[in-house]
Amino acid sequence: MRSMLQLLGGVAVAGAVAAGATAFTGSGITPTTTTSKSFIGGTARQQVYGASVDKIVYTWTDGTKTVLTGFDIYFTDTTVETKVPTVAQNTTGGSWAGASGFTCNAVGTNTAQVSNCSAASNYTMGALNYIDITVL
Repeated sequence: MRSMLQLLGGVAVAGAVAAGATAFTGSGITPTTTTSKSFIGGTARQQVYGASVDKIVYTWTDGTKTVLTGFDIYFTDTTVETKVPTVAQNTTGGSWAGASGFTCNAVGTNTAQVSNCSAASNYTMGALNYIDITVL
């Protein structure tokens, strides 16, 4: 009787291990963090042409991180001071509260080696496919 219980217990443990192993095999990307410094998701591309960048920090309306109001670009390249970055973006789904797009101030206007970019109107996240930033 005891060996039968041990056998059944072993089978139950093996079944639990197998079930646990399959619980993490879902497809796709599921974000586990939604901080303003996190990658904005999926296959979104963010590229910068003409300068070296340390980081891009996104600005949101609140802690839910669903409405984008702008972003700050931190450059490692000191030769870009006073240059004005231009931004091209592609979105699908989501919605702009009004006009679409981003406008950036000259690098170093408020903080050395930083450009602040504001959305023309708040963008409620759908799919932000790419943001391309050019500094000439």
